[in-house]
Amino acid sequence: RREQLAALARTLHAVSPLPTLERGYSVTVEAASGATVRSITQLSPAATIITHLADGRFTAVVKDLTPNAAPSTPGKH
Repeated sequence: RREQLAALARTLHAVSPLPTLERGYSVTVEAASGATVRSITQLSPAATIITHLADGRFTAVVKDLTPNAAPSTPGKH
């Protein structure tokens, strides 16, 4: 029984976002829908977002959106 509990605890830890947050990453969600933000295409200026960190969270309003520059292909100029 104790081994089963330990195995479940390891599994829970493996899928938990907390270790990732403790390494300095964050998770940002749209305040209105709760959807995880994976791309700036999900947002618009004035959208409210919530960013979760290891020690808490904060709410922010999107001011502007700037896409990354397209990566260049080596050998093509």
